[in-house]
Parts: sequence; C-alpha cells; structure tokens
Amino acid sequence: MTRKLKLQHWFPRDRLETLTDGIYAVALTLLVLNLKLPTDQLGAGRLSEALLNQLPNLLTWLLSFWVILIYWEAQVRLSRLVEQVDQTVLRLDYVHLGLISLLPFSTSLVGLDQDQRLAVLIYTGNLWLISALSVAKIRHSQEIDQNVAANHEFIEMAYAAKLMLVAMTAALLLAYVLPGWNLCLLLLPKFFSNKPR
Repeated sequence: MTRKLKLQHWFPRDRLETLTDGIYAVALTLLVLNLKLPTDQLGAGRLSEALLNQLPNLLTWLLSFWVILIYWEAQVRLSRLVEQVDQTVLRLDYVHLGLISLLPFSTSLVGLDQDQRLAVLIYTGNLWLISALSVAKIRHSQEIDQNVAANHEFIEMAYAAKLMLVAMTAALLLAYVLPGWNLCLLLLPKFFSNKPR
C-alpha cells in the first residue's frame, strides 16, 4: 500500500512534455502577431518606410524568439536527463509555462516603445521569473535524482541556467538606467553557457 501511495506522487513525464511543447509552439507563433504594417503607410511606394518603422518590433520579435528557444532547449535537455516528475516539478512547470505564455504580451509592450522604462521592466521581469524558476527546477531535480547531479551535461545545464539568471538580474537592474539597451544582455548567456566552472 505504501508503494501505491508513493507512485501517486509522480506524474507522467510525456504528458508534461506534450503540454510544454504545445505552449512553447503557441508562444513562438504569437510573437509574430506584433509585426503588422499599417495599411495607411503602404500607398505610393512607401513600403520601405513602413518596414523601417517596424524595425523595433522586428528586433524585439527576434530577441524574444531567440530567448524562448533557449528556454525550450533547456526544458528538453532537463526532461531527457531527469525522469521523475513529482508534484513540485509539476507546479514549477505550471508557473514556468504561464510565464512563457505571457512573453508575447510583454514582447508587444517593448515593441511599442523600447525606451519606455515600465514596458522594459515588465518584459525583463517576465524573463527574470522564468530564469529563476529554471534554476529552482534544476535544484529540485538534483534533490529527487541524486545520480543526475554528477552528469556532465546536467552540470553544464545548471551552469547555463545560473548564468542566464545572472544576466537577467543585470538586465533588470539596467532597465532602470538604460531601458531598451539593457536587453542586449539577454544575448550573452548562450555564448558562455557551455563553459561550466
């Protein structure tokens, strides 16, 4: 009977992976909805001007697309290494996926006005929370599966998650001083993530 009760605390990993892939796919697709050309600017050969006006939205889309893929890749790698999904992992993933689904909205805020401090703070705060949850999930995964902590790939992934959290923290602090420019920090973690210390 204790074995049966113990098994009820675990959740099928493949179901969580399916939900995760679906939410990531929808979030990536919704990002493109911010790229709209105003119809009043398209007449008389003004397409190039209309496209130029969309440059801030295009850059924000590209940044968000890149960052979402980084988070998705980390999710896939972690689920491949850690086979157990307990209630804590499940709850962390619920919040994580909720924050991922918010990214198209927070991205649209930055695309409207990348110099507006509040919009950049909301966007960067959204990313900071996702990064913090990723670190929490990795730490909890070490607790429920002691063998994974010695895995080289897991060590690299834990390092990359911590690096991303540090970059997001710096970007969040810089949002007060250099809103818009602080987002350049979001590109750095991927370039340094394969060098665990």
